[in-house]
Amino acid sequence: MKIQAILFHLFLLLICCGPNFLGAQVSFDSEKINAHSLKLNYLLPGIEYEVKVIEDFTLSLRTGFNFSGLIPNVFAGSDPRVKPFGEVQIRRYFRTKEKSNKGKTMIGNSGDYFGLRGMYTYVNNSFSGDDLGNYILIVGPMYGLQRTFQNKLTWSFHAGIGGIVAGANLVATPFLGVSIGSVLFTKD
Repeated sequence: MKIQAILFHLFLLLICCGPNFLGAQVSFDSEKINAHSLKLNYLLPGIEYEVKVIEDFTLSLRTGFNFSGLIPNVFAGSDPRVKPFGEVQIRRYFRTKEKSNKGKTMIGNSGDYFGLRGMYTYVNNSFSGDDLGNYILIVGPMYGLQRTFQNKLTWSFHAGIGGIVAGANLVATPFLGVSIGSVLFTKD
């Protein structure tokens, strides 16, 4: 239980102090970042709300469902699970001025970003009826790309390294994230 408390406090520290650390040596231009954006994700069914917090920072809140065990494992057999998750990302977009000068759009917050990610996955729900009562918590820095096209189709990719807590275990490991979806609403 002590590991979870440490990671929780680290996560709160990153959320509170992260914007100061992320802006230390890079100049940004935020005039084209949308103030509000609501997206529907298809790969991991869910919804994402991204809001401009200050200047060139956004806060992305996602919730949805992960799937695992759909492909049978040779050693463990098949144990399909549907796992709800919640994710918070603090993003800082960069190169927005260069994109604007080239005539490219920032619709739906298309751009490159770096930031901090926290994700909580609850793994109690199972088609097999098992009640594991476990969770997975990931906290760490990331770099990402997000693109939204004129037809409102959007995709994003992010990668980073973070601390993962699964039950009583704490492991530092790389993570990857990919999403494909549609922008439902944007407001400047």
